[in-house]
Amino acid sequence: MEGPFWQAQLVGGLVQAAVADSTLVATRFARMGLASGGYPLVEDGAATAHRLGGTPVLARAAYVGGATATTSGLAARRYRIPVMARQPACLDLATGDCNRTARAWLAASQGECVLRLEPARARKDLPILAAAVRDRALAAPTRFDPGKVIVELPGGDRVALARATARAFIAAELPPPRLLVSGDVDERQALELRAELSLDKLFVVRAEGTPNAAALARYDLVAIESRGAWSPRIRIGEDVGASSDPGRKLLVRYVDADGHPVADVAHARASASCARRGAATSTAPPGWSRASTRPPAPRSAPAPSAPASARARRSPRRPCVNAHGGPSRSSTRDTAGSHRRRATRGMSPPLATQKTELLAQASGD
Repeated sequence: MEGPFWQAQLVGGLVQAAVADSTLVATRFARMGLASGGYPLVEDGAATAHRLGGTPVLARAAYVGGATATTSGLAARRYRIPVMARQPACLDLATGDCNRTARAWLAASQGECVLRLEPARARKDLPILAAAVRDRALAAPTRFDPGKVIVELPGGDRVALARATARAFIAAELPPPRLLVSGDVDERQALELRAELSLDKLFVVRAEGTPNAAALARYDLVAIESRGAWSPRIRIGEDVGASSDPGRKLLVRYVDADGHPVADVAHARASASCARRGAATSTAPPGWSRASTRPPAPRSAPAPSAPASARARRSPRRPCVNAHGGPSRSSTRDTAGSHRRRATRGMSPPLATQKTELLAQASGD
């Protein structure tokens, strides 16, 4: 962002507060997606996070990171994320009877039905759950599919519980149910369950705000404009990695052959460069292409060309635009010769080189 200092600082603070927790949640679900080997992830926690009604933006971040469903009804309605209803833990305590609880939840559920299995009473409750599912399937064979039953494993030895659940359902002449692994689930446990179990399973991952998340994301002053010239600024940290990246940046989004976003890369640009020149001269990695920021030209017959003198009169000189679409304060004139020189000149040095040079100057080397 570019602008007067107080305005840039105000916007930077708002952006920092908006993306800190969401970025952490999205990256966690991306890691869990890799560890689980493609098994579905269910977001849990956004419905009760931070405030009354939860924080649906965390469910949205989890969905962006790879979640397939959420337990937040508000997020499902606002962002159209698939929602999954789980059997509440307090329902069993309210009825005092596992059989009544399972049959009531099966009767109330439509589509996928998640039954909760308490690890401390697994040996006693598993035959009851299997019998309840079998009776429900016999009572409504056209409206209830026992293959859509999911058994939640909230704790304990998940591997042993999963195998015992499969045996109980097979003994009741039912297909083995899908498993919903909840509780304290992390990447290590997902890898272990993926290696130990061949059953179809889902993982429940909590999307929660991290305390002091603002300290993990920051914004820095990287350049100052004075009388049309930009000079870089750097915040010196403990090492090169902890220091800020000086100089103005140009953010370029790369897409693959199918047009899907692959990465956003920050390029350094010279003080007199503009967004058009940077996007035109940056080199895309193999297999990537830069996302176009211009609308496609309409398909129509080409207009007859005008003389060069007429074209020069019709085309007024326009200022160079910066990355935010506004006039750049570093350049307000554009001639044909300078435009050709800027187009043939390459990008400014890489961020790492510029950063190292400024650090060396600051340390007096």
